[in-house]
Amino acid sequence: MEEPFGSLSRLFSRLTQAIVSANRIQKFLKNEDIPEANYQAPKDSNHIFELDQAVVGYQEGEAKNVLIKKFSLNVRQGQSLAIVGGVGSGKTSFLHTLLGEIPILEGALRRHKDFFSMGYVPQEAYIINSTLLENIQFGQETFSKEKLRKAIHAACLDKDIQDLPSGLRTEIGEKGVNLSGGQKQRVSLARAALVDPLVILLDDPLSAVDPETEEKICDRLIFGLWKEKTRIIATHRLEFLKRFDQVVFLRNNQIEAIGSFDELMRTSKSFQDFHSHHSHVVEEKEIPTNEVQAHTELENLTDTRITEDEEREKGAVKASVYWDYLKSLGGYGKYSSWVIAALGFSAILAAAAPLIQKGWLAKAADDPMAFEPTTVVLVFGALSIFVLVSYLISQWMWVHQGIKSGRMMHDRMLNSILKSQVRFFDSTPVGRILQRFSRDLESVDVYLQWTFEAFVRSILHVMVSLLLVVAVLPLMLLLLAPAFYYYYGLQRDYRRPAREAKRIDSIARSPRYAHFKETLTGLTVIRSFHKQDWFLQQFFNRLEFSQRMFYGHYLLNRWFSSRVPVLGGVVSLGVMYCLVLASTQGWMTAGLAGLVTVYSMNFWAQLNWGIRIFADIESRMTSVERLKFYSNLPAEGVKSQGMLPPKDNWPTTGELRFQNVKARYASHLPLVLKDIHFHIPAGQKVGIVGRTGSGKSTLFQTLYRFVEIEEGAIEIDGVNIANVDLHQFRKSLVIVPQDPTLFLGTLRSNLDRYHQYEDHEIWSSLEKAGLKKFVEGLPKGLLTGVSENGANLSQGQRQLICLARALLVKAKLVLMDEATASVDVETDHWIQKVIKESLAGVTLILIAHRLGTVMDCDQIIELSNGEVVRIFDPRREKIAAEALLS
Repeated sequence: MEEPFGSLSRLFSRLTQAIVSANRIQKFLKNEDIPEANYQAPKDSNHIFELDQAVVGYQEGEAKNVLIKKFSLNVRQGQSLAIVGGVGSGKTSFLHTLLGEIPILEGALRRHKDFFSMGYVPQEAYIINSTLLENIQFGQETFSKEKLRKAIHAACLDKDIQDLPSGLRTEIGEKGVNLSGGQKQRVSLARAALVDPLVILLDDPLSAVDPETEEKICDRLIFGLWKEKTRIIATHRLEFLKRFDQVVFLRNNQIEAIGSFDELMRTSKSFQDFHSHHSHVVEEKEIPTNEVQAHTELENLTDTRITEDEEREKGAVKASVYWDYLKSLGGYGKYSSWVIAALGFSAILAAAAPLIQKGWLAKAADDPMAFEPTTVVLVFGALSIFVLVSYLISQWMWVHQGIKSGRMMHDRMLNSILKSQVRFFDSTPVGRILQRFSRDLESVDVYLQWTFEAFVRSILHVMVSLLLVVAVLPLMLLLLAPAFYYYYGLQRDYRRPAREAKRIDSIARSPRYAHFKETLTGLTVIRSFHKQDWFLQQFFNRLEFSQRMFYGHYLLNRWFSSRVPVLGGVVSLGVMYCLVLASTQGWMTAGLAGLVTVYSMNFWAQLNWGIRIFADIESRMTSVERLKFYSNLPAEGVKSQGMLPPKDNWPTTGELRFQNVKARYASHLPLVLKDIHFHIPAGQKVGIVGRTGSGKSTLFQTLYRFVEIEEGAIEIDGVNIANVDLHQFRKSLVIVPQDPTLFLGTLRSNLDRYHQYEDHEIWSSLEKAGLKKFVEGLPKGLLTGVSENGANLSQGQRQLICLARALLVKAKLVLMDEATASVDVETDHWIQKVIKESLAGVTLILIAHRLGTVMDCDQIIELSNGEVVRIFDPRREKIAAEALLS
């Protein structure tokens, strides 16, 4: 009864887990799906869609979360429609309504059947971890090279593909890490162009490209290749509104005005006010740059990989890995050796206690007249309690230290990953990292300590049983010697492939995690292109491969499990014959024969189990190998660890100097910055301009030391930043990034991560960023929740929150990477005003595509292909630049 009762707790635990998991899955499957596609034909057959008194939003219980108030709109087939409005006015929600991603609460949406032949380009480009060609192809199986060339040319990707080391075969890292913001958007446009849909929905895709490229995309694609298509475009760029058939002006989540550009300028006062700010940035003509037209090479096969193969050990698990795990069981403290010794002693005690109990029964059976029956039962009961207590103590110690060990390994790995170089994240799909923190950590947390303890206990049982059997029947050695030889060969032949199969199984799981996560981030794009089946097939291919690897590992286990018991049974039969012979010949007493019989049978069972559990330990120790690898990743800024800034308030002025800086993302990749040299005096406002992919964002990465420079030096206030403690150094800078980053939490926690500022300071920064009225209008104000990546906010609102966060930190050096790319002209004008007033006296570096954004700068640095082309004062050269452009 011992084994069944001993398994009850584990079985109840697994049953509870199964019930909880089933309920969670059931609850998830019952969640509301996206609205069913509405194939209702429009009343007018010439209309591609009709919105009739529609109210857009979500039903949250009894309340309604309205995103766009009641409106009506009809669009003819082949018509071009521009959607404009301020930040958070509902432009993206409008497009998502047409896509069917947001339900209609009231009214009706009628869509023509041709509407479902569509292409969609979101505001934040969706890039998959694959080659550039597969990103453009996006599951299309048949297309001509000529069609591909036209799509690439229309999206202005010719020059970019020529510059990429492997052309269209270049691997694009996760989220497009090796592409600039403008390049990612143009890849999305090329994808839509290759599909050749009847309806195109664009969500401000031109915000990240320079004006010259924007104009070419409009001429070649939007009003060129797609001139016969229905085009619905949300945009902040007003230069081309006159070319659209119809303009929809959104304000305060409702349609303020509809009509042609000229009609709105005549009839809508609010649109006139909105457009008037555009006159302040009329100078937004591009700073002259020379672009070379290039022939697109489709078959360049130069090998330059971004994503690295997952690491894999080979051969037996190293002794150092076992020692690392033992040390983690001890806890790494000054008493760790004592803890390990206590674990070993508890296992010995748990294994020896049953022998004492059964030995007492054997002794009482051999001489029944020596003890009173009551005494026999009482002693046996006391020994039983001793066995239970010793087993309980052993189990508690091993479980407690096992969980502690898993926590320590988790913390070491997390600390290592958080401090690792940015290159690690560029070359490592997130699925691999997720598996380390899920499947591999589960092996250590849940299974490894149990298997380790079971192995130690099993070996001790084997040793006790072996000593007893050999001591009573020495002739048994003649039978045991060949048996052990066969056991050794069997476990050796099993362990070798088993550990490799486990490693391959672990590696095969990572692509599943990565692909699943990648799919979730692009669901809207996937559904709009009707590529659900293709993505499912891609996932099933990865799942099938992973299952095959798991099946191989499982079959190896079954192969071993079917042979070991047979061998054990044959040997046990021989032992039984010897025991029967010895007892009938009077060589041992009946009680001793019974004791040896019990332990000899237990011996083979424990030996079988011990060999299996050891093989299982070795397989699971591969998880410790993988955790250990991620716990020792190269950290960034190692050379400057422990160094402190020259002064507590450093930098005091914000003077910046680049001295012949060269940088590349990895040793096998080409230089991204080539001999960059310039000087920015303290308090100056400087613009960094250049074509997309010229190295502007990389310049910021080297300044932040996300990319360590190969040659040269970067100095702030005369101090080489390579010699400053990295943590302290980054706290001295402020950046408003091109891709706004927000975290799960509240608005307040996103603005003030470390609770360093008072509420009035936060409200002041929000007011400067133009967000005060918006936040005051929220039911919870600063305590309003922010979802993952700020998904419940518009792109422009996220960018303004990042600006408010930067204004809150009173730094002497502020970096802005296309901070106004996703905002309307009115908000852009407001931000320029904030920069002039709130950042006066601060060294400000702006990355921009547009001349109007940097015309007030003290100097402009133009980059091209990772080099400084020229440095000039825009106020002196403004007239010459405009003349050249005209």
